[in-house]
Amino acid sequence: MILGYRDWANRLHPDDRTVAETTFQNAIERVKELDMEFRIILADGSIRFIKASALIQQNEQGEPQRMVGINYDITDRKQVELPLRESEHRYATLTEAAPVAIFRLDAASNCIYVTEPIA
Repeated sequence: MILGYRDWANRLHPDDRTVAETTFQNAIERVKELDMEFRIILADGSIRFIKASALIQQNEQGEPQRMVGINYDITDRKQVELPLRESEHRYATLTEAAPVAIFRLDAASNCIYVTEPIA
């Protein structure tokens, strides 16, 4: 199935539309190769995260003729990353508010992290 630009743009999540369209336009204008992540909304209303990479093929005058690339569905990865980020934020908040120093050692007993205790 070959989709056109409008088909793609109509599926973009509203929060990602501006950045995705700007990135797409930069690829067309040869400012930068297309390499981005964005969300799409499927016909059933579900949202999927996509990683897109593409090259623009041009004619002899340098005008864009078509885009050739690949889209990866990275929804599963994104669903794992969100709880991890939330956990990291909770940990950082907890360690910053602790009234004592907290430190972490690597396997060789080298200190790789230490907080400043709150006075």
